[in-house]
Amino acid sequence: TTTTTRTTTTRRRSATSGGGVVAVGAIGADDDDAAAAASSSMPSALATPPSRVPSSSSPVITRTVVAYTAAITACAAAGEWEKSVSLLKRMNREKGISGNVVSYSAVMGGYAKKGLWTKAFELLDHMESIGLSPNVVTYTSAISACERAQAWGGALRLFVRMRKNRIMPNVKTYSSTINACGKAGQWRRALELFLTMYQMSLERDVVVYSVAITACEKAGQWELALALFQEMGDLSVKRDEISYNAMISACAKGRNWKKAVEIFNMMEDNDAAEDRDTDHHPLTAMLPNDEQQQPQTQGVGVGPVAPKRSVITYSAVISACARGSKWRKALMYLDDMQRHDLAPNRITYNAAIAATERCKQWRKALYLLRLMVNKDQIRPDAISYQSAMQAAGKAGRWDIALMLFNEMAVVGIPRDTLTYSSIINALAQGAQWEKALSIFQEINTMQQPMQSITSTTTTTKSSPTMSSSSSSSSSSSVTTSPRTSEEVLQSRYVAASDVTASASAAA
Repeated sequence: TTTTTRTTTTRRRSATSGGGVVAVGAIGADDDDAAAAASSSMPSALATPPSRVPSSSSPVITRTVVAYTAAITACAAAGEWEKSVSLLKRMNREKGISGNVVSYSAVMGGYAKKGLWTKAFELLDHMESIGLSPNVVTYTSAISACERAQAWGGALRLFVRMRKNRIMPNVKTYSSTINACGKAGQWRRALELFLTMYQMSLERDVVVYSVAITACEKAGQWELALALFQEMGDLSVKRDEISYNAMISACAKGRNWKKAVEIFNMMEDNDAAEDRDTDHHPLTAMLPNDEQQQPQTQGVGVGPVAPKRSVITYSAVISACARGSKWRKALMYLDDMQRHDLAPNRITYNAAIAATERCKQWRKALYLLRLMVNKDQIRPDAISYQSAMQAAGKAGRWDIALMLFNEMAVVGIPRDTLTYSSIINALAQGAQWEKALSIFQEINTMQQPMQSITSTTTTTKSSPTMSSSSSSSSSSSVTTSPRTSEEVLQSRYVAASDVTASASAAA
């Protein structure tokens, strides 16, 4: 109480001498109201009478451009882009201050996080209309918005626009533009940008290489992806998990399961990682340099160690084994990942079921279908059932295929075009033409258009290459024709889901 009384006396003396009391209130609150509110919350013996504090001589804390920009950046980073825009508008209405390039770039960062690429264009146009010149950060954030929205055309337009305005793109600008093109299957444009970095003497880091490899992977250009992957080692660019996973997935699409397994073996085994972490105890640093244990480099990976294998890694290599009809290896990797406490997901199981389907191992397919439900509590999807139905159909077990077809309706899994194709094909192979015709007549009640069953069944013995997202393509493109650069693949690591959907298309 004594300390508080002395503090209050000091404040009164300061107010009397003209020093004033600084009252910090909420943003937009009146200084007098804030002071009155603070006084009312204090005991009457300690409260300073408002009349003793002349508001005209009190210093006022004003909002500055820096404060506004910091608040805008915080809101944008948290994904609250509406609040960042509101703060920018409020800032422009404030007397004596207005938004600058930094504050506008902060708002653009919020658009980038949400993929609001049309709003990014509008903000750029607005900046130029009020005489503000966007910088490399502004343009890069706008390109990132296009990248997230998979608007590769918008990303390229922004890239050309900033070059016309004599703004030099940086590594982040290139990586975002390359990734935007890669996501849309525009691998040629992605590689053109990648080569432009070499001409501009820009250092290509692991992010740039990874997005370039991913672009090739999505377009099925596994040889180009392998060339980039090897170049990373030649230039001592440390490969990360993304580059490894994309490379394995590219080999799976190229039906080169041996190369996929080779890349997989280059990654660090999880047991070896645990041993290495145990060996490098903090006390080891106290030993002489010649007695300290040095980490072992695995394969041809660059750096101390290669990245650890993840669920995505295992899913990709299982997919590669499925494409190579190596069902035993696929199941071996499935068992190995669980031994390392990595829980398989639906994509992993679908890839493993597809491996058994290609080799007519219907019992294994049915076992995996039950295992994913009972052990890992993973709900199967239409692809899971389609692969198991096709495995049964190829082995002549049309009764098992029909049981799975009916089970889908019981558990509430929608039966799509490929599902009907799978069961009709299984019944046809079992000479059950009456049942096949009965199910065929159900197709008329389906809301979505049905593909030609005749043209699809002709590809039973072929090697399908299309994913579930491209199931509406003609069956002629499913058999032997390679992927074109115009195909748009939807997921980043599509190899595992791609092969399971491809197996479903075999009906």
